[in-house]
Amino acid sequence: MQQYIPQIIATIIVILAAPVSKIVTRKLIWKSGKLSLQVDTRIRHIIKVISILIHLTCLITIIVTCAVNPKNIFVALSSIFAVIGIA
Repeated sequence: MQQYIPQIIATIIVILAAPVSKIVTRKLIWKSGKLSLQVDTRIRHIIKVISILIHLTCLITIIVTCAVNPKNIFVALSSIFAVIGIA
């Protein structure tokens, strides 16, 4: 169990940092969008794209942190998508 403590800590940090970064980027995009007089639908679209990028970055970081073997990457991804599909 002791050997997995750095991976567990890094995973917890990534999971906690994702919502914080989403909130911060959402506020920054809204403020800059309102200052530049952009349409609300365009601002929402940009926020969705940034949110997807944040989620993908977190997913890749967790996969790299947990040291998933490249041969088993599809097994890991299918497990993740199965959990997401159930939730």
